[in-house]
Amino acid sequence: MPRTTAYRTIVLAALSLGSACVPFRGHAPAPEATAPVGDTATRLLLRPVPVTPAYRAAVQRGTRTATGAPGPNYWQQRVRYRIDAELDPQSTLLHGRERIVYRNNSPVALRDVVLNLYQNIFTENVPRNRYAPNTGGITLERVAVDGTALTQQPVSAISVLTNPRGNAPMGYSVQGTLGRLILPRMLIPGDSTVLEIDWHFKVPPYVGAAASFRTGWEDALGGRVLQVAQWYPQVAVYDDVYGWDATPYLGEGEFYLEYGDFDVALTLPAGWLVGATGTLRNPEQVLTPEARQRLAGATAPDAPVHVVTEADLAGGRATQPGSGGRLTWRFQASDVRDFAFATSDRYLWDATRAQVPTDDGAGTRSVTI
Repeated sequence: MPRTTAYRTIVLAALSLGSACVPFRGHAPAPEATAPVGDTATRLLLRPVPVTPAYRAAVQRGTRTATGAPGPNYWQQRVRYRIDAELDPQSTLLHGRERIVYRNNSPVALRDVVLNLYQNIFTENVPRNRYAPNTGGITLERVAVDGTALTQQPVSAISVLTNPRGNAPMGYSVQGTLGRLILPRMLIPGDSTVLEIDWHFKVPPYVGAAASFRTGWEDALGGRVLQVAQWYPQVAVYDDVYGWDATPYLGEGEFYLEYGDFDVALTLPAGWLVGATGTLRNPEQVLTPEARQRLAGATAPDAPVHVVTEADLAGGRATQPGSGGRLTWRFQASDVRDFAFATSDRYLWDATRAQVPTDDGAGTRSVTI
């Protein structure tokens, strides 16, 4: 007998034997209803959320609570920026000058200030978690505190990533995307200091792997677009839990920033529209009368108004002609975490009006966007 035939015979015999051993029962009766049994399974206790010693200390000081809400002694630092910057869209070189008023609302006297210098991620030998083109990063041309000029010191004299030693000299040092200033005097609680910084850098190209950054330039639609973020020397956060946040910028991740006020002037060639954080304060100096009239007519929600059109671009009427072919756009923003802007010689502008809830939720206010 062939092996396949023998195998089938054995299988059929086994199935027949199995069937013969099962008595015929017909339809099985429905199970009797029983009373529900109480849940006696053992439950594991929830693990408490791990809390760092620094946060526990903040709870004891009354600046934080176990629920995560601010405590009765909570405080935040305050910062005001006045920035004047000029951008050459062709070379992508930006020159800036800023005046920062930093108020110490903490109960601690401060001898140093940490700066975020995000543009240094576009330099060699800086830790990062993605590719970045080399633009040379940011160059600090001048640093002064309360009118006293500071000179750059080596990191061996003024440490940046950790608290500097007690005898660190007055001055500043830079390490990667961070800088640290040793002040001419202690900044006591409730007092303010004025930082003055001049700087320049080149806006990086927005191509390839670098296109995942929040800032850059690209040529598109017959023109050039520049989106400029993380662009000014910025005071880092000093908080009630860890003190100075000297965390390097690696490319990925969000940003921990102080709330503050911004008064920013941006100078660009005439014909370049600018969109930025806050409110445009000088429309009569940068927009044509026709554009201002159209913008004023943007009063109905969900009804866009064409403020700057294709015909305006073609006719050289996107902006005022300016002085010497250049215009300065002035923006103001209050109680915001950051300031960014974008500009192009190919932007069109549509505007509409939106109803935005007030901070207390009791009403709404009209905002033109």
